[in-house]
Amino acid sequence: MEPGQSSTEVKRKFVKPPVKLACLACRGSRIRCDGKDICSNCVNKGKECTYLPSKRGGPRRRKVVRSAASHHDQTQSNGEGVQATLSSEHDLETLAVFNAIDVLSEQGRGIKEIETPPDTQRIVESIRASFETGTARMQPRDTSSSQSFGEVFPRVRLYGGEQEILSAYYVFIHNYYPIFPPPPHSIGADHPLNFPTGVSSKGQVNFMLPYEPKSPASLAISAILALLPHPRDPDPFSTESIQLRKAYSNNFARAALDGVEQDHEIEESSANPAGALQKQFASPKRPPLHPFLPVELEVLIALMILSVYEYAQRGNCMKMRVRAGEAYVLAMGMGLHKLGLETDMYTEGRRRAWWMTYYMLSQCGVVSASAQMVPLDPAFTTPFPSFPSDPEAWSIFFESQQILMTATQYVKDQKAAVKSGGSLADLCERMRQLDSVIQSNLVHSKLPGRISMFRHHDNDPELVAAQCMRQATQIKLYSSMIKTHRFRAFSDIPIFIRKHCDLEAAELGFAPNPSSPETDSPDPGGSTKLSCCSSMDDIPLEDSSIADSGSTEGGCSFTNEESSQRCFDASLGISHLMKSLPYPRPYESNVLEQINLRSSSDPLDEQSRTMPLFCCCVMQSSYALLMLYYKYRVMDDSFIGNDVTPVLTENLKDDVRQGLQNNVNALKNYSKAFEALDGMRDEVEGAFLIAFAM
Repeated sequence: MEPGQSSTEVKRKFVKPPVKLACLACRGSRIRCDGKDICSNCVNKGKECTYLPSKRGGPRRRKVVRSAASHHDQTQSNGEGVQATLSSEHDLETLAVFNAIDVLSEQGRGIKEIETPPDTQRIVESIRASFETGTARMQPRDTSSSQSFGEVFPRVRLYGGEQEILSAYYVFIHNYYPIFPPPPHSIGADHPLNFPTGVSSKGQVNFMLPYEPKSPASLAISAILALLPHPRDPDPFSTESIQLRKAYSNNFARAALDGVEQDHEIEESSANPAGALQKQFASPKRPPLHPFLPVELEVLIALMILSVYEYAQRGNCMKMRVRAGEAYVLAMGMGLHKLGLETDMYTEGRRRAWWMTYYMLSQCGVVSASAQMVPLDPAFTTPFPSFPSDPEAWSIFFESQQILMTATQYVKDQKAAVKSGGSLADLCERMRQLDSVIQSNLVHSKLPGRISMFRHHDNDPELVAAQCMRQATQIKLYSSMIKTHRFRAFSDIPIFIRKHCDLEAAELGFAPNPSSPETDSPDPGGSTKLSCCSSMDDIPLEDSSIADSGSTEGGCSFTNEESSQRCFDASLGISHLMKSLPYPRPYESNVLEQINLRSSSDPLDEQSRTMPLFCCCVMQSSYALLMLYYKYRVMDDSFIGNDVTPVLTENLKDDVRQGLQNNVNALKNYSKAFEALDGMRDEVEGAFLIAFAM
């Protein structure tokens, strides 16, 4: 010890005393932290610098009993600089309106009607209460200490900022629903927050929202993303994880609707209503979510995404149409339908916003099979958007959508004519014209030199979106082909228990015992009662009187067998396209290794596709394949004992089996995230297993 140096100075380990609060990264590495907002260690090592409150105590303070008002004021002040909370009064009013509408909502077209279990309802109410009281703020958890004690928490896919949410949109949504302009920057690996959430033993949600999206569009995107399993969730398909994802998604959707209302609010409406009348639209005062999309169009994006949410997750076709209809009215009011050829930095964003709005409204008519169709109006002068890799993709896609709407209307008119006993001569001519148009457009959609330019593993969102749009075009055309020919081929006999789009539900009568020779008897009125795939005795053959009501002699150009072949080819086409539809690719190879994930050739292990607007087409394909299988089995059974070559060959049976398996896999993939599609999945899978168990 040098002279003059005290013993206390020798024992000092650091020149500066340690900070009172170290960041998580420094604590985990057991290194000294300088306590800055972003400490120097994290800056040098490129780590995320996050501060968590210490769980080791600290100074003991006497508990002060505060009034509810003072507690609320402090809660409001604590959140400043982190995020804005939802308006509790406005949220409660909105919830009341939604609850009133729910009573009037009709059940979806064959999609599963979602009933909220008591546990899920308790979770939703807990999260909703957090929104209303302002406690849905950043309440971090010390993940290192929880993991050290072996605690495992489920996770919901949450993101830390607007741009992270937008990047996730391009990974998971843009491929199938290109509603935004091209990405403003390159899209890398997906980075959801590794933020544990859970339900306590008392059934309360440990609700944490590290970042609340600011735009109604980012809130709507978050509602979709929250349904996708988190890559670090230890058991993503457990009841707790599914309920948590559903609860978070539901509240993001409600917050998005509240954001839409706020974007419509004009400041002068309260202080100067007369002055508010001079303004047509409000101009939101926030930075745009996308640099090439005007901020006032974000409400359209939100409404269209929420329209898909209502259909695929909640099974509510009425609200699906309401959201799409509101977006359509807003877009027309903004004049998006009559844009000219002039171009600027917002041109592509405006064009996509308009045409996707129109597409969503027209798709509502196809899905419901009862709503009024909205044909293309000559007043719609806005040019189609474009993909640099495939300039024609948008135009042929909307042409296929128009053909699908025409085919859907044809099915409605055909059912009405058969029910009334009227002449089918006019329908036969429409059938011939539709078939010709569909064939011509199918050839055009498969022109050489178009599909070959796409690389399946290319991660460019615009390239993949162009590929998906080409495939969607063909799926819609094949579905139109089945709609056009299925009555001629199968007399439209129902085989599914539920109604799916324009496929009627079977009238369930007495279900025979499999060991009993009795089968369902025909209804005296002439209609056929079928349990789902319970009997093959009622499958129409070529000499069916119903099928011959539109015979060749009556003016129809197609025989029963020709229409059956058209349906068979189209059904296999849909199943093959659904199998080849790209999956989201959110992870790079090194990221896969870090989180112990692996790429799998099993389609059921793939990431869930989003925006499932092809499900009606999948049901058309499944119906035709099942009917063909039963029809040919009945024909072969009628020739038993005769020296006749079987119609249902092994190759044909394998084609039908593989086609149905592809459809089941596609619906299973969708239903991993979207609960309302469970009904379609279970229906097709059950019919498939029954058919090939015979």
